[in-house]
Amino acid sequence: MNQLDKIIHFSDEDISRSNAFAQKAVPYNYNRGKAQQSESVRRILVGKLGEIAFAHFLNQNSKCITGNDEMFEVWESLYAADQTDFLTGDNRTIDIKTASKDYHRRITIPEDQFLHRPSDFYVGIRIAEDLKKATIIGYANHAKIQQIGIYREPNPAINYKYASYDIDLHQLSPIQELLDLIDDNNL
Repeated sequence: MNQLDKIIHFSDEDISRSNAFAQKAVPYNYNRGKAQQSESVRRILVGKLGEIAFAHFLNQNSKCITGNDEMFEVWESLYAADQTDFLTGDNRTIDIKTASKDYHRRITIPEDQFLHRPSDFYVGIRIAEDLKKATIIGYANHAKIQQIGIYREPNPAINYKYASYDIDLHQLSPIQELLDLIDDNNL
């Protein structure tokens, strides 16, 4: 698979739907880092674009898109949320994580999610700062992140506001390996 196969360009509709979702969802989103509303909206928007990018990627590679049936449903409670972003053919969970600033070098999984609602796989997607395209970088399974990931505690001195497990983008496994675990669309 070459690099061009992993670049997804967003349509105006993709961006518009993601923005509308973010605006509607922000009051119900758990604001771990106590971010300002505009930053919370941006984080939700970027996360939704990551999910859309992966759905487009799966479609381009003739793979079934399962697990994201509720992609644009807003959960009107801090304690309710979708359980997974996508599923493999054998029903293992895939969570999409994004890096959206040029200086972002890793994906971050909040500690509470990683420990209490773990996913089997985490896909790292780089969203361009102008929000017009995404690059599918790779993936890591839960065990790999436990083994080689970095645990980060909150540190106000560097504006790091919540505990997380992180993994560098360059440490992610090739996305083709995960793609092989997802059923073909023509089954």
